[in-house]
Amino acid sequence: MFNRDQNTKIGTITNEKGSYKISVPDSLKNSEIVFSSVGYFDKVVSAKELLANRHIVLDYKATILDAVVVSAKKMKEKDDRAKITSFSYLF
Repeated sequence: MFNRDQNTKIGTITNEKGSYKISVPDSLKNSEIVFSSVGYFDKVVSAKELLANRHIVLDYKATILDAVVVSAKKMKEKDDRAKITSFSYLF
């Protein structure tokens, strides 16, 4: 929750099903709530609007990426008991 006038921030997260719980103090009942998630556009909803409709749907946000290079680098670890080779994958 973000109140632009008071610069107040109150946050919450969803569970794996998208359910959430947020408590809105009376002092912020005229504030706006910003819902955001990676891969989606932000959605701004007034606290009053949220009371009327608690079902919020975010729209997908397609992002074009530049070329991505994936490589693996072989690294060796020294162990006094046995020789162990490990791999580190860089993404």
